[in-house]
Amino acid sequence: MSSSTMEKITHLIVAAADQLRRVCPAILVLLLCSSLPAETASGCEAHPKPFSFEELVQLANVNPLPTELSSKLDDYLQQPLVCNEASTKQTPNAGSPSRTLRITEWNINRGENFAAIQAGMSGPAEYHARVKSQESAGKRRVLDEQLTELSGSDVIVLNEVDIGVKRTEYRNIVRDLAVGMGMNYVYGIEFIELNPLFLGAHQMDVIDLARQRRAGERFGVNSRLYAGLEGTALLSRYRIAHAAIIRLPQKYDWYESEVNSISALEQARRWSAEKLFDERVHRQVRRGGRMALIVDLEVSQSPTGLITVVCPHLENYTPPAGRRAQMDALLSGMESISNPVVLAGDLNSTGSDGTPTSVKREIIKRVRNPRFWIGQLVSLVIPVPGLHFALFPINYARKYHDPTVVDIPVLLSNREAAMFRDLRKFKFADGLSFDIAGDAGFSFKKKEGTLANSNQRAWKGFAPTYSFRRNWRRLVGSYKLDWILVKKSSQDRLLAPARGRTLNRMNHTRDGRISDHAPVTVELGLSTSEAGKAVAKSNGK
Repeated sequence: MSSSTMEKITHLIVAAADQLRRVCPAILVLLLCSSLPAETASGCEAHPKPFSFEELVQLANVNPLPTELSSKLDDYLQQPLVCNEASTKQTPNAGSPSRTLRITEWNINRGENFAAIQAGMSGPAEYHARVKSQESAGKRRVLDEQLTELSGSDVIVLNEVDIGVKRTEYRNIVRDLAVGMGMNYVYGIEFIELNPLFLGAHQMDVIDLARQRRAGERFGVNSRLYAGLEGTALLSRYRIAHAAIIRLPQKYDWYESEVNSISALEQARRWSAEKLFDERVHRQVRRGGRMALIVDLEVSQSPTGLITVVCPHLENYTPPAGRRAQMDALLSGMESISNPVVLAGDLNSTGSDGTPTSVKREIIKRVRNPRFWIGQLVSLVIPVPGLHFALFPINYARKYHDPTVVDIPVLLSNREAAMFRDLRKFKFADGLSFDIAGDAGFSFKKKEGTLANSNQRAWKGFAPTYSFRRNWRRLVGSYKLDWILVKKSSQDRLLAPARGRTLNRMNHTRDGRISDHAPVTVELGLSTSEAGKAVAKSNGK
């Protein structure tokens, strides 16, 4: 067979595989889920050999990557780091109310305020010793309640967790937090952060070479300590039985798109964000993409002996339809899970598209959008001057802190609603679905409404979990992004959700926010109806 024929066959095989990846991401997810690693031994599993600094510089500046380096990157992004060192040192439920398991989810903004994060996880005494609170000594009851809930968590899901990055002093954030809490942990890499290596190599920043040599630095970072990892972690008082990473469908290329210069329109948008909301948006050159951890924990009260915790982080640089596609791919991979399931993560449910823009992109976005053309048609059929502007405040109030409200295309649209509609309709292979109940007896402060048992409701919508630094008294710039959903119980109240709560107060100190996201918690009953009654009784106090 000639070399040209072989090249054609190879090209066809690669093209077919690429097409399958684009058309059927759920198939790949299912394959990944079916090959979960074997049960882990006590201690920390070996992780793939880390990249050398020279390899990291290549990752930052060479595209496409050499085959060997590309394969190493794929393997590195696919294997979680599992550590069960604490499994014999900690008794589950040590800090939780009796007969319940408490799960917390928190996007910790890379761990940039590490000391405050660690103090918050350690309880009221440590927090007040190390953090300047906004509350006076006489008004600490709610603050101390929230700190007790956080420090008493049995499982903690963390999004945006650094390992070996200069902005967090090259700490291994997940290991340091887990050791401080006496918990087992698993870590999945979302991105390898390459921004300083890209900028330095292209001389886009000013580098004092003599100073850097004295500090052992290259391109502004310590070449011996730099790993550049950002990812998702799970800390657990329970032993970790299995763990896997699912790579979600790519909706934004965090390398190719970020190395290109930004448009004038995007520069104007970023300038506006800084002036109006005190939010600075920087270039982020990195390899990797959005992912989810799937972790099986050994919980003896579970009918199967395991609880599966699914920890996604969905894309913010995409329209709502992109997040829906990522969630649908994840749900396809979760369908066959027979264990009790908790889905806890940052879903980035803003209802908007954070993708860097340009005039060309804005034009194409409208031309290809059927809603735009239907809207133009409606304007012709119903020629009411200013109809769009009149409906805007109505729709804004309707969606305020509630991305789950129904979508009424063109007139009162809510494009994030489709993802939550999929979550409501989704059924596991055993016929069970997510528990979307909101019963007064099992929700925080007796609030009713969809998902109130597992997520705190407010006077309107849900208690927001994310805010810009300047949010104009939360009239704009605050959102419900972080969610906990629980699979319905096959037995009366066993492992059913209750008292879903947002811990906003502990996240704000005199010096500012600990993170741009607040923690959210939920409690699962570890026995049948009696556990549910106990939770309801404590909720009524």
